[in-house]
Amino acid sequence: MPAPEPWKRSRDKVIMELRHPDGAPPYVVRWVDDEHGGLVFLGPDARVVTKEDRDASFTTS
Repeated sequence: MPAPEPWKRSRDKVIMELRHPDGAPPYVVRWVDDEHGGLVFLGPDARVVTKEDRDASFTTS
């Protein structure tokens, strides 16, 4: 998820739980860099990818 201001760094999160059956926010997430968890509403600049797409981005062709 890109940082909204240039001086703020982007932090990757893993969605651990959906609170609503239709997948609407908020989401229970875990931050990758420090394992901290929390409840968040993702902003309009958030980018959500599947585990498969994330894993594929680390493989070389």
